[in-house]
Amino acid sequence: MMRRSINILKINPKLVLIVCLIPVFFLSLSCKTYKTFKINVLEPAEIIVPQNIKHILIAPNNKLHSNGLTYEFYDEKYIDTSFNQKEYIGATIESLADMISYNPRFTTTTIESLEIALPVLPEEITNRDVNYLKQLCEEHQADAIVILAKTEKQVGYSKYYGHFGGYFSMITIIYNTRWMFINPFAPIMIDHKNIRDTLYYRVGGIYGTLDPEFYQFVGELMMETTDYVASDYGMRITPHFAETQRIVFNKGDKYLKKGFSEAESGNWVKASEIWQKTLSYNNPVIVSRGAFNIALSNEMEGNLKLAADWAEVSYDIFPDIINKTYLDILQERIRQQDDLMKQMDGP
Repeated sequence: MMRRSINILKINPKLVLIVCLIPVFFLSLSCKTYKTFKINVLEPAEIIVPQNIKHILIAPNNKLHSNGLTYEFYDEKYIDTSFNQKEYIGATIESLADMISYNPRFTTTTIESLEIALPVLPEEITNRDVNYLKQLCEEHQADAIVILAKTEKQVGYSKYYGHFGGYFSMITIIYNTRWMFINPFAPIMIDHKNIRDTLYYRVGGIYGTLDPEFYQFVGELMMETTDYVASDYGMRITPHFAETQRIVFNKGDKYLKKGFSEAESGNWVKASEIWQKTLSYNNPVIVSRGAFNIALSNEMEGNLKLAADWAEVSYDIFPDIINKTYLDILQERIRQQDDLMKQMDGP
C-alpha cells in the first residue's frame, strides 16, 4: 500500500472505557506553574432509559444491506459498486452492543437484520410494524430494540502539497445515521436521533480513481469510523467515559513540587498529605495552589464533595479563572451523580 502515515485531524471523542482514572502527564515547554494531564471521567447519558428496560435487542434496518459507496474526487462523484456495507453496519451494531453492555444494568443481543424494511421516520411506523418488533423482542427475550434505521455515507478525497515538499492526501468520511429506540410492549418511542459524523484523515501519498489500494484503504478507514458512529449514539443512552483535562500545580514551592512527584506516580493520598503543608504559609498564592491540588487529589480518589469543598477554599483565597472553572466542573459532576446512579442501576 502507498500509505505511509495517518493523522486523524478532526474526530468525535472516542470512548476509552477504563475503570479508574489514570493520569497521563506530558511535559510543558513553557514557564507555567502547572502541568496538564488527561483523565477519563464517567458522564451520564443524554436520556434516561426507563428502569424496566434491561435487555436490549440491536438490529439494522433491512434496507441498509445494499452495495455502493459514493466517492467524490475533486468535486466529481464516482460509485464503488464492489463496496458492501453489510460488514461495516455489522461492526457498528457490535460496537454499540459492547458499549451498552459495559453498563451492568444492560445486556444486549444483536441480529444481522430486521428482515423487514421499517419506515425510517417515527411517524410512519404502523401498528403492524410495532407488532412485528414486539414478536422479535419476545423471540430474543428483549425489553426494547435499538434500530439503525438509515445510513448515508460519502467519501471525499483531495491532495495537497506539503510545506516541506511532497504531497499528502486528505480523506473526508461523512457518515449520517438515523437511530430509533423502541419499546414495542408499551408501545413508546424511547428515543430517535439523526447523527452526522464528519471525520478527516490526513494520509501520506496520493491516489487516483483507478487505484485499487485507495479503495482498500478507505475500507480500513470506514471500519475505524464504525466505532465513532456507535459511540455517538451510545453516549445518548448509557453512561460513558469521556476524556478531559486537569491541571496540577507543581512549581513555586518545594511542597508543591514534592507532592507532584507523588501524584505523578499515582499516589494521590500521599501527594495530598504533602500539599497540606502549604496551607500554613502566609503567601495566598501558594496556599491557593495547595488547596487546589488537594481538591484535585480528592477528585482522583473519587471524593467529589470533598474535592468541591477544597476547590471552593482555593477560589475564596485566590478568585481567578482557573479556580472558578475547576469549581464549576466539580459542582457539575456532583449534580450528575443522581442521573448516573439511575442510569447505572443494575438488575
